[in-house]
Amino acid sequence: MSYSNHPTFTFTPTTGDAYASAYIRPLAPTLVLPLAGNGMPIDLLLRIMAQSISGLQNGTALGGPNASGSP
Repeated sequence: MSYSNHPTFTFTPTTGDAYASAYIRPLAPTLVLPLAGNGMPIDLLLRIMAQSISGLQNGTALGGPNASGSP
């Protein structure tokens, strides 16, 4: 038996298809609806969680030609 006061952590960056499938994907309604049900304003949820809905683009804080979103 041994004891160590200095744990070792190994960090392996996620790249490629593994990154895309883990972080860049649509959010399931089961993740968003509880936030709305607990009082988070719907307009705020849409601003921070949706890029587009049925072809209508959300506004972006980064600027650019579509910064204000679809009219």
